[in-house]
Amino acid sequence: MLVPARFLVGQPSLTDAIAAAVASELTPVTRLDPDLFALPPTDGARWLVLVDGVDEVPDISARRRVLRTIAGFMRDGDADHYRFVVATRHPAAGELDVFGSAVPRYTLLPFNDEEITELAAGWFGVPDADDTAARFTGLLRRTGYIDLARVPLIAVMLCLLYQAHGELPRGRRSDVYEEFIRHLRTRATERYDTTEQAEEALKRWGGTTVERGRRTMDHLPSLIERFAAQRREGETSLSPVDFLAGQPEAECPSEDLELRDHAWRRFLEEALLRSGLLTRRPGGLEFPHWTVLEYLAARHRTRDAEACSAELRRLIDRRWTKAPGVFFRHRTWSMSRHATDPLIALWRGIPAPIDRTDMSYAGFVLDAARRRDPEGTDRRLLEVAQRGGVEGGTFVALQARSGTAVPDEISTAALSTLVAVATSPPTRAVTGCERVLAADTLLRIDDERGVTALEDIAKDPDIIDVVDPWNLRSHHLQSLLFALIPLILYWPQLAVLSLPLIFFGPFDHVRARSISRRETIAALGALFRNPVFRSEARVQAARALSAFGDRRGYRSMASSLAKLAEDSTLDAVGRARLLKESSELEQESLAPHRHR
Repeated sequence: MLVPARFLVGQPSLTDAIAAAVASELTPVTRLDPDLFALPPTDGARWLVLVDGVDEVPDISARRRVLRTIAGFMRDGDADHYRFVVATRHPAAGELDVFGSAVPRYTLLPFNDEEITELAAGWFGVPDADDTAARFTGLLRRTGYIDLARVPLIAVMLCLLYQAHGELPRGRRSDVYEEFIRHLRTRATERYDTTEQAEEALKRWGGTTVERGRRTMDHLPSLIERFAAQRREGETSLSPVDFLAGQPEAECPSEDLELRDHAWRRFLEEALLRSGLLTRRPGGLEFPHWTVLEYLAARHRTRDAEACSAELRRLIDRRWTKAPGVFFRHRTWSMSRHATDPLIALWRGIPAPIDRTDMSYAGFVLDAARRRDPEGTDRRLLEVAQRGGVEGGTFVALQARSGTAVPDEISTAALSTLVAVATSPPTRAVTGCERVLAADTLLRIDDERGVTALEDIAKDPDIIDVVDPWNLRSHHLQSLLFALIPLILYWPQLAVLSLPLIFFGPFDHVRARSISRRETIAALGALFRNPVFRSEARVQAARALSAFGDRRGYRSMASSLAKLAEDSTLDAVGRARLLKESSELEQESLAPHRHR
């Protein structure tokens, strides 16, 4: 049973969500009793539930509730007749930990050169398919699309465009989507009736209705982009037709019930299908893929100079922040952390965090912004790359890697920032998570210094045993007091708030160190388990993780290394090395360790 994750949002129970999803696959009016799924389908059998598109739940809290609901149901003793498969793009760090370590995880690996050629040969299906595929992959290299084509979806899009036009668009990832959407519109025009024929159904309602229909068609592209932006930002209660009917540019010109509730809605649905940007699926009209929705949403958010500037402020400018505490006032840029000054946060608002999934949308916005204001956009990106710390460097480096139009100067600045963090000497106050994130990003962009950084950690794990100031509650209290200084001058009694700093500070430091260590171990563990990275990097991550672990974790770490050695994505040398490391850890399991 295919259950889109959005069906799990707002449903009273998991069985209600499953019933609603399955019913939508049948007919629009079908209703199923949730109790149907409370029992096994037959004796000895189980329901197989594929929960797809978890990343398409835009609200992070709602997404986590969906995952907790599934995990809780799996732990329920009455749920033995279910088996779940959960599919998502780029889960945030720790997002899937709710399922525990016993639940296996699989990663869809990017295509290599041979697989791209094999896909192309199968796609074109002509007598000289192998030669055509070879010409296609050669063109990918000449146009700079070869790395983008390692993503299966984009590889298919490029195959389709090459098959239709015999060439590829020149430019970046956004240009591929622009050409793909143009292709969808052209194909829809060929498949469906003409606009004039669509208007025929409105003629019986008079010239005013026909004129309103033409006006709706004129505004349809911008209306679809507006709907995509609202859907991406969490508005899921309205169907595309309901949304369109509520817009001034597409509202029904009459209160006649037959026209408003039937003929006009049929006209709107047909108009959406003729656009080529939505397809009819069980449960209603949907965009062909979430990234198509993101591209259209970005077009809406950058539709004019004012809107584009506002979106850049939200995406870039409002993410500059400072670590908490009066004595930790260095300015940095963060995808996930917010300004610690309460007054600044109230004034500027708190932006939603950017996770790996949102990087796709951000790339579309940046490309559109560079077309409008290349100098201003590049100035913003360069500052993020140079002064934004490890998160700023990661943001820019991954944007360049994913096909966003990032100038070489800015990419080089981001790389320099990442290398400085990943290989910084122990005297520099770089937290463990920052150092591991820098190494992780360097590995993602195929820079060997990521492996070197992990080797340094394995040799001297003390360099990542650094307290993260964001984990110090006393520093957050310092920030609050600092913001309230003007009030304290007029109301000295408020100074009593500083008393907890005196008594709580030492205990808070111990607590913060423990949290910082757990976060660092989690970051190393995620890198260690990621099959996208080559064997040498994962082995070094495992060595760094074992070196940083404490005495209680040695036996479990030895077991983890031995299990990783069975991974078929590792080469023979890597597996042999992990088995050796596992054996050594078992022998050292009773020895004291410096990290307590």
